[in-house]
Amino acid sequence: MFRIQTNAEQVLLELMEDVRRVETNMYSHLREAALDATVLVAHRVQQQGKNAEGSRMRTRSVLKNGAYSQGHAKRRSERGRQTEHVDLTLEGDLMRNWGPVDVTDTSATVGFTDNRQADKAEYLEAYYGPIFELSNDEQEQVAGGLEDNILKDLKV
Repeated sequence: MFRIQTNAEQVLLELMEDVRRVETNMYSHLREAALDATVLVAHRVQQQGKNAEGSRMRTRSVLKNGAYSQGHAKRRSERGRQTEHVDLTLEGDLMRNWGPVDVTDTSATVGFTDNRQADKAEYLEAYYGPIFELSNDEQEQVAGGLEDNILKDLKV
């Protein structure tokens, strides 16, 4: 004679508690993912001068100084700004208004908090290509961070 015993009920109760923890923390996890995405895009643009496809952003002007047209490069230099790569930062309004605009328990949206800056970004993307979206590598980084947070909550 033998007996088969299980602790399935206890395992399921613990799993349900872990799932509740994920649900409770999801807003924070999504907000963190949105902030991570904001920083990754800002770094790529401001420090590397690249769009989301990985291409260096450069003027189409025939007369150039660094990555900018001669006229714009002169204005930038007068303000103490670099001209070697397009960083979309002259006065700082564009990037200062870039960040999480809506976070719920099920989604997070990154964009511009000011409509004038959103219009400016739309113009810049028409000129330089996609800028204010995540590259494939950035998507993997943000998704990986979100996954890590969820797995911590699940105690995996």
